[in-house]
Amino acid sequence: MSWWFPNWSKVLRRCEPLLPGLLVSGIVVSLSSLGAFKHLENLAADSLTRLRGSQSWNEELVVIGIDDPTLRKLGQFPLSRQYYTQLIQTLTEAGAKLVSFDILMPEPGPDDQALAQSISDHGGVVLATANESDNQPLQPTAQLRQNAIAIGHIHQEPDIDGITRRHVLYIANSRSLALATAYAYSLTVDILDLPSEHQLDINWPAPVQDGSLAYFSLVDVLDGKIPKNNLKDKIVFVGSTGTAIDQQLRTPFNSNDPVGGVYVHVAVMHNLLEDNRLQVLNQQWILLAILLAGPLLSWGLQGCSFLRQVALWALSVMLWLALCLGARYYNYVLPVVTPIVLLSLTEGLIIFTDRLRSSAMFQARNEFLGTMSHELRTPLNAIIGVSEMMQETPLDPRQREFSETIQNSSQALLALINDVLDFSKIEAGRLILEEHPVNLRNAVEESLDIVATRAANKPLDLVYMVHPKTPPVIISDPIRLRQILLNLLSNAVKFTAQGEVALLVQLAPSDDLGVPVIRRAHPAAQSVLLLFAVRDTGIGIPADRLSHIFEPFRQASTSTTRKYGGTGLGLTISQRLAETMGGRLWVESEVNKGSTFFFTIRAQVDPVTIQPERPATLVSWAKQRILVIDKNITRRTNLGWQLEALDIEVIFCRSVAEALLLVQQGQQFDGAILDAAITKLDSMSAVESLRQAMDKPAMPLILLADIRENFSQDERSDMAIVWKPIKQAALYRALMHVRPESPSGPKTDSSVEMGNDAESSSMSLKVLIADDNPVNQRVAQHMLQLLGHQADTVATGGAAIEAVEQRHYDVVLMDMRMPQMGGVEATRRIRQMGAQISQPWIIAMTANASSEDRDYCLKVGMNDYLSKPIRRDSLSRTFKNIKKPSDFLD
Repeated sequence: MSWWFPNWSKVLRRCEPLLPGLLVSGIVVSLSSLGAFKHLENLAADSLTRLRGSQSWNEELVVIGIDDPTLRKLGQFPLSRQYYTQLIQTLTEAGAKLVSFDILMPEPGPDDQALAQSISDHGGVVLATANESDNQPLQPTAQLRQNAIAIGHIHQEPDIDGITRRHVLYIANSRSLALATAYAYSLTVDILDLPSEHQLDINWPAPVQDGSLAYFSLVDVLDGKIPKNNLKDKIVFVGSTGTAIDQQLRTPFNSNDPVGGVYVHVAVMHNLLEDNRLQVLNQQWILLAILLAGPLLSWGLQGCSFLRQVALWALSVMLWLALCLGARYYNYVLPVVTPIVLLSLTEGLIIFTDRLRSSAMFQARNEFLGTMSHELRTPLNAIIGVSEMMQETPLDPRQREFSETIQNSSQALLALINDVLDFSKIEAGRLILEEHPVNLRNAVEESLDIVATRAANKPLDLVYMVHPKTPPVIISDPIRLRQILLNLLSNAVKFTAQGEVALLVQLAPSDDLGVPVIRRAHPAAQSVLLLFAVRDTGIGIPADRLSHIFEPFRQASTSTTRKYGGTGLGLTISQRLAETMGGRLWVESEVNKGSTFFFTIRAQVDPVTIQPERPATLVSWAKQRILVIDKNITRRTNLGWQLEALDIEVIFCRSVAEALLLVQQGQQFDGAILDAAITKLDSMSAVESLRQAMDKPAMPLILLADIRENFSQDERSDMAIVWKPIKQAALYRALMHVRPESPSGPKTDSSVEMGNDAESSSMSLKVLIADDNPVNQRVAQHMLQLLGHQADTVATGGAAIEAVEQRHYDVVLMDMRMPQMGGVEATRRIRQMGAQISQPWIIAMTANASSEDRDYCLKVGMNDYLSKPIRRDSLSRTFKNIKKPSDFLD
């Protein structure tokens, strides 16, 4: 065997350059198989289609649209069938080859006999059919169906971005309307090559409204304004194109302006007539080519300089893009994003492995993670700190919403960084939960805020409800709790097209829903089991799939993965986190009616945090009557609980008309809260009618507005705008802004945040900030000023030592990473001085967020520890531990 082993080792050494590319190509192929690049590939394909340019529509195709002029003249949609009869007679006289109706006619009518006769006389009419929500066929009446040459399904299945790129040709073993029209064409005109596959990738030739596709208004055809020669020997598609009727079809050329769904059937017919539908290469062959390309690319890049590697990458990307564009000219589809991802990741991995060769693998790994943590947390510290301070300045409601979104999104990025740093612990099964005071309402509102924009774009009602008996502050892991909430809320918004996504929080009705969990003891802490429910009105989950959705890489079905994307890991992670936090996660669902995901966590009620009493600035609202006009029962309930806690009498109604009826019955109100979405009238007109009915022209009003709406931010003392989803602090600020005049004095500044702890401690301290980043210095200095403390700044550990020798400082905020001398060495030298100086209380500031780092800081002589990014509330809590100067002594 001795002769064999050296040869084998030589083979391995020679194959080593292939290994990084093989690893990357394996990952890329796996992600591509899971559909991870599908959305990006669609965007790239659209860009290539537009770069290719427009092509002429087939001259045989004509669209007759039921547009706005037609609706204004002939009546509301659907039109009387006498107009369709007249249309077919006109087209018969003009000599049109085929007439395809993208209009459902399932209910019998008095004009069916005449319409059936005109269909029979023409001999080339194709009618539409569909399936109802319960999958029952919705076909034309028998009399019409018997006289039509063919019938076909109308179906439009857009991708997640709303663009229709594919067309299902067979639905329930029946042809689509486009394929049925092609079949009728083969029977009456000329034989077409009808596809046998399930779906067709549409090769959109041009925008549908650029003039190259013949289009006529139905009313113009009926009035004889269109010459019959324009309709002779044409394939006519009739469908709705008016703006008063839902237009949901988007194409690569019409991505911003949706058009009538009839055009998808026209596009498919164009592809069949021109025989130019898109040809998608075999996916398995593509993945095999990518799998083989990775090792070859890795072999070619290794050993090159950094600049040469970048140049080769850029050249390869440009060549591939040119090849993809050339293939599109010949109606072939090549993947764009996947090969570029392969090129980028392979080059990145080659550069990374080259770096690792300069030192031992373990040391390089720790240095990389530490550096990444520090470099990412440094700008995050500034972003979070500045956004917090921005909220202390006078802002209008929308600016405050934007500021809070910046802060919440930064926190989400911080959570992602923490997950990367904890990866090795997760692998080893040593994930340790943090324990901090968590304001439940804030955690819920911040989670909702992150998904609010996506929900508003659908649109969805995004609401929450926290039961009054729920403990307001608990001891738990805020990052992991929000990770579960965001996972479930993101899924609910993703799989719900319309209706509501609601988050409910309460104490668990029984104490048998959790599992044992080991926690550090807190004196006088009461353990509770909290129940969270995320309810949606989305697509639901079939009963036979409920047991599979918590398995890794599994979703409810393969069609769900194709349509909505995702890896199928989120629910698995959330379930394990819930179990780690002493609870469990489960789901109840009904197909096409929605799902409710429940999870419980065991937590302790915070024994230290004192909840603020009722805000003094809202005392003037006590014993007042407020009318809440909102049709969403969850939001009404939550508003009722919050207002009743302020001793406000709340009266609910679902519409402005119902509110006016209450006023007519003699009821009077001191203010109103109105959901702007419940009335088709202008919201201010509805409010003015209420004010006039009550003879209160300046009645205080709070308008609940969607973030998509562009309400004026006028400084009116009788009106305030609160953006959905409703936050308690925003509601309180609005009440402060519009409240009745207090007899004791004028209004206070409404920009003051409600419910915060006292901003300053009982004494002012002299603080030294040792940090090499100027932005972080300014942020920390401003936070300390808000807390009532004076602060000086230095940029190195040596400068910190000189400062404490020359002046007395009560507290030193010591950054662990500084040039020339770090915070650890500076702390050692300060402690070695002993009684020669007045020993300060030293608080470590570090981006390394593990418990080992905390213990290390305390061992070298530091008194406390703060993890970056520094939050003002955590800084305030840390300073509360400092009671008197004698505590500073070592």
